[in-house]
Amino acid sequence: LTSRSCCQRVRRISASEPAMSEFRGLVHRDGESLFTFVVNGRELVIEQQEEQTQLGDENTLYRVIWASAQLLHAYFIDERHFKPGYFAGERVLELGSGTGAVGLVLAALGAEVTMTDLPQALPWLRRNSLRNFPVEDGAAEEARRRPAPPPPPKVLQLSWGEPVPAEVGAVDVVVCSDLLYHVPLFEPLLATLQQVMDSDCLCIIAQVHRGWQCEFYRMLEDAGMDVTYVQDLDILAMLSTAMLPTEFREDEFDILHVRR
Repeated sequence: LTSRSCCQRVRRISASEPAMSEFRGLVHRDGESLFTFVVNGRELVIEQQEEQTQLGDENTLYRVIWASAQLLHAYFIDERHFKPGYFAGERVLELGSGTGAVGLVLAALGAEVTMTDLPQALPWLRRNSLRNFPVEDGAAEEARRRPAPPPPPKVLQLSWGEPVPAEVGAVDVVVCSDLLYHVPLFEPLLATLQQVMDSDCLCIIAQVHRGWQCEFYRMLEDAGMDVTYVQDLDILAMLSTAMLPTEFREDEFDILHVRR
């Protein structure tokens, strides 16, 4: 990782380059829109909204698997960036989890994940969590014979800028996927990061360029945080095969590592 100037455009990736992730596709079943993909040999099925939502519609914003979430999926399983087992046992906090697509990938990789969002998003988030990490009857004979599955993620309410619930506990990694969509939320988001991050904590930010993201990057630096841009973004090749509307495949993205 090396630093670069704010908002330098990442190079475009042609469709001929190999994808780094396996996406099964978007399936319509029994009135549901199910996005399926595989990580660590485990199939994850995420319910999302049938139609694309508007960026400013906070009532449906959390029901869509945005492009940055798919980008992080590929990033986390790319061995050029993270050795196998890197996330196993790590205490991960995801802010603005939405559908849970990012947090569930990390849970499948063995992390102890806490997914958080606003109250209206929690039923959707819990449904996707239970679909992929069902709570089993530990007393059942069959359950006792099977290897222990990864721990199911915790789902908690967290409003940025307000006190962080004690249940979150200590955090090794904070994940933020496409959270910089509304400038008035920048200060509360920064305040939450300052609450949960210590000097050993890594914050990973994936962000599509919306024209104002650099303002938040500067706020991080002004707060004394170290902001580093990931340079090798060949993983953007995966967007050419992901289940995305055509316009998202032409977007520019940043992945940042932030430390205090």
